[in-house]
Formats: sequence, structure tokens, C-alpha cells
Amino acid sequence: MANDTFGNEYRQGGSICNFIPPKSQELALEPVTFVYETEINKLRQPFMNYLYCFNIVVSGTASLNINGRSYPLSSGVGFFAFPHVEYTITDYDDFKYVYISFVGAEAQAILEDMGVRADNCVIDGLDDVRERFMNAVGRVNQGNATLLTESMLLYVLATVRDVKCAAASSGERSLYNQIISYVDVHYSDADLSLSKIGEVFSYSEKYVSTLIKKNMSIGFSLYLNRLRIEKAKLLMRGSVASIREISESCGFSDPLYFSKVFKKHTKKTPSEYIRLRRVVEE
Repeated sequence: MANDTFGNEYRQGGSICNFIPPKSQELALEPVTFVYETEINKLRQPFMNYLYCFNIVVSGTASLNINGRSYPLSSGVGFFAFPHVEYTITDYDDFKYVYISFVGAEAQAILEDMGVRADNCVIDGLDDVRERFMNAVGRVNQGNATLLTESMLLYVLATVRDVKCAAASSGERSLYNQIISYVDVHYSDADLSLSKIGEVFSYSEKYVSTLIKKNMSIGFSLYLNRLRIEKAKLLMRGSVASIREISESCGFSDPLYFSKVFKKHTKKTPSEYIRLRRVVEE
């Protein structure tokens, strides 16, 4: 074992480690080690941490195996390791990574709030974090190790939160677009409801309702009725279909209810609207 020691730093298996002196246990988060790992082939696996740990790949490729799943690792990909959760890194090729281990009474709550769990621990698109970590590796010394590592940990958490929020926002928008497309196609289904949409997309009725209102500032029922009325108006232009037939074609099983909704949106009854359209066309 090679062992070059100065202050709080030592080398083991080609890796540079810096241990951060412990502080008050009342801190929400507290970094413990800052490690640049260059010789993974000399490490004993499976890994089993007693601390929380953030890892960022700086070069090469590998596979992370955790909770029965495998994730590809490459430069700029980060992942969190959790206390008492086993994992392995296999199929590595010129693989190097940097990690910060940390503790804290609120560590789990902070990570959960960010949407980071043992079954959702890999984050892509962290090239900026990779560059900052490598810069820190070149700068770290006994005098600045504590402050530098603390700042890197906070930067990591802030960046991961931003990435997670952006991904969640993008995912929500994509789901919203899919739901609206579904409604636009199936508006004529008299049984179309938030509950049915929730079943189709595997989300709760409440979540679907909130998502629609968040993105269009009106509720599902109002949007659906507006859509159906616009479709009904199109059918009334030059159509010889009866009001009952039109209402059923637009998803209204009750012609009287259709007439009520139609008048609420157009200020005219279906019959009045049809007569006015015929006058205009003539």
C-alpha cells in the first residue's frame, strides 16, 4: 500500500483522499471525505457505505449495479450512494471518479426532497460538476480542504436540485401534452372523465386535475365543455343532423344538458345558433 501523508491527506491505491475534521453534529450536512479514485480495480467490492456519498465520473465508462438494476456510467454522470445499500461498479474501462462522503441529521430528508433515492440515484448532465470537482482536486490542500469540500458539497446539491427540477418540469409538460392530445381525440366519449384519464395514464385523478389547471389555468370540465361546444358549432354549419345527434357526437348523452352548456358558452340555444348560421350562409 502506497501511503503519502501530509496533514489530513493520504494516498491509497493511486487515490488521493482528504479527510475533513468533524464539526458539530447539529449541522444539517457535514462532508467527511473528498476522494479522487483512479484505481477502482484495487478496491474491494461490493461497496457498502456507512455514510452518504456523491460520486461524479470524470473519465472512462462503467456500469453501476444497485437494487437489481444496472446503469451506464460515463463522464459527467453522477450518482448517490446511501448508507447500508450495497452496490458494485463493473465493466469499467479507464474509469476514474471523484466522490464526497457526508453525514447529517437532515441528509436523508434533503435528498428525498430533491427526489433522490436509492432506486433513483443516477443523475446525468453534470459536466459542470465534473469540471469543478477536477479543479478542486488540483487545488485542495490542508489549509483549504474543509472550506473547499463544504462548498463543493453544497454546489453539488444545488446543481442536482436544478437538474431534477428541470427534468420534472419537462416530464410534467410532456405528460400534460399527452393528456390534452388524448382529450382532443376522445372528446366524443360521454364517459370521458378525470378518473378515466387517470386510469389511462396511471396517475391519480387529483394529480391529472392539478396538472391540467396548472398548465392552462382552467379546470378539466371547463376545457372539455369548451372543446365539445366548438366541435358542435362546426357540425352545425350546413349540417342536417338533429340537435340530439350533434350532442351525442360531441360527448353529451343528454340533449337538454347539451343545450344548457351550449347557451352558457355562446349565449344562444343550439336552435338559435343554427338559424343564425343559415341566415349568414344565405
